[in-house]
Amino acid sequence: MTPDLWPGAAGAHGSFISGIGERAAIEDLAGLRIGTPLRLRRSRRPTRGCSFEVVTAEGRPLGWLPREDEDALEAYGQNPEAAEVRVTGIVPAFQRPRVQIELAWPETAAAG
Repeated sequence: MTPDLWPGAAGAHGSFISGIGERAAIEDLAGLRIGTPLRLRRSRRPTRGCSFEVVTAEGRPLGWLPREDEDALEAYGQNPEAAEVRVTGIVPAFQRPRVQIELAWPETAAAG
């Protein structure tokens, strides 16, 4: 958990955005910074086993939450759509950067 990003958060889970090369527009990637808020939304059609899209605050698609992270959140008893999502790292790569994210949920959600 990153305390400066998540004051009052009861738990957090680190992940990354899968499928950026297929989904994200260059201009959306250019606007990402450490701390940028993102959202998860259930996909109408799961892709490669991924059921949740990672989207910008405005709803533009960036990629998917990896399936193993969906499973981890389910094991925590968390609803992925209720998680707060922020960019925690941007790692340069050959064609598109690898964007690291952290999902957090408030104390009340973790207790319930």
